[in-house]
Amino acid sequence: MKKFSGFYFKTGDFAALAGLNKRTLHYYDEIGLFRPSHVGENGYRYYAVNQLDQLALIVTLRDLGVSLKDIRACLESRDAEMMNRFLEAQNREIDRLIRQLEQRKGLLQSVLDSNRLFQRYLDKGYPVLSCPAEPYALLLDFETEPARAPEERVIVNYLTDGPYTGLCICQGRRFLFQKRKDGDGCIPAGDYLCRYSRIPAGESQADCLNRQAEALRAQAAARQLLLEDCFYIEFNDTLAQSCGQSDYFSIRARILEGALYAGG
Repeated sequence: MKKFSGFYFKTGDFAALAGLNKRTLHYYDEIGLFRPSHVGENGYRYYAVNQLDQLALIVTLRDLGVSLKDIRACLESRDAEMMNRFLEAQNREIDRLIRQLEQRKGLLQSVLDSNRLFQRYLDKGYPVLSCPAEPYALLLDFETEPARAPEERVIVNYLTDGPYTGLCICQGRRFLFQKRKDGDGCIPAGDYLCRYSRIPAGESQADCLNRQAEALRAQAAARQLLLEDCFYIEFNDTLAQSCGQSDYFSIRARILEGALYAGG
């Protein structure tokens, strides 16, 4: 069998070249999906180099979740147009997966960024941070909408909606918002006076947030800052769980242009 040494590979060598387990090639051969180019008199399977392309297609389709049955039907169809339609459908599936992965990556990056901010500034004064403009969609206006029945409550799913939901207290109005590129509202860009803290045990969420809003106003006055009367509040549930605490939050208000301050 030396004549095969330069152009053919035994199963183990071919599997290593393709990055697969040898048993996988044996199974594909058994079900008639991917057969060796030649079987020697000794029963050894031999695979040709030019078979790598077809195997790569099979592996790619399997990674996309296509069944072996459907892959085999496609490869055996002998219908070029059917093959094209099949591959076009898989390309669309790849596009969907890319969008999904980008969304997942955005979720992870957002949680990571939030964790780092909380870890850096938690209960460490009132930093002034520059924030970009952030469009948002209104989820629930507590002042204009009637109380909702339990089945009508707004539920936000981080996987589908993103980790960008918060509470705004603006000139006495309270509403839930979600940061979204297609939102009608917008949190303006600028420098914000911020506080990263937690709700103490025994204190209600509303009392704590109102107290922190007043503390921001006092800090602004002491530093000769003029704040916009809109307070944006966001919670960090991930960090709270990892630290064994609950209700970690940030609260911030935009510093109006022309206000002078001493950082810290």
